[in-house]
Formats: sequence, C-alpha cells, structure tokens
Amino acid sequence: MSGSCHSHKDYTGRSLADRPASEFSGKTIRGMCLTQMAPDTVALPSGVTDCVLQDCQLDNVLIPSGFSVVRGSTRRFLAQPDGTDWIVDENNQPVSPL
Repeated sequence: MSGSCHSHKDYTGRSLADRPASEFSGKTIRGMCLTQMAPDTVALPSGVTDCVLQDCQLDNVLIPSGFSVVRGSTRRFLAQPDGTDWIVDENNQPVSPL
C-alpha cells in the first residue's frame, strides 16, 4: 500500500513510538524527518510489518524490525564537548565531523 499521513512531515526531536503499528504496516512513507539528538533513540513503534521509509531523514533513530530504509539518512552523531557534531561509531566514539 502506498501513501501515508506521515509522508513529508517534520517530526524532528519527537517520537512516534507510541503510535499504533497499523499506521505504518504495509505503507511507504516518503520524505519524513524524524532526526533525534541522541544515537539509538526509540522513535518508531514496534510490531510494524512491511513499512518502507523512503528518502527519510532518520539520523540517530533506532530502526526496528519491520521497517526498511531506502535512500534515507541513518547517521549516528553526537555533539562533542567543543559543540561540534560528530559522526560516532557503535560505541559512540567520534569518527568524523558532521
């Protein structure tokens, strides 16, 4: 099924984790921004099946099973003590400036 009420929406810093799985299951969501400030933030609901996130900005979002990302951004970053955002590895160690 194509189309979604979440396509082309800006949810930066907000969570959709409490939304029912039925809002996402079997849908393609395009152009949504759900970027979070901390790596591995739970911002999407669990129990979703077959949801495609296409061209979405999902930086620092933990992507649960049931979702697939196509041409989206899923970078992990953290602000460092000097105020600069850096891409971080799985241990949250700085790798390169954002």
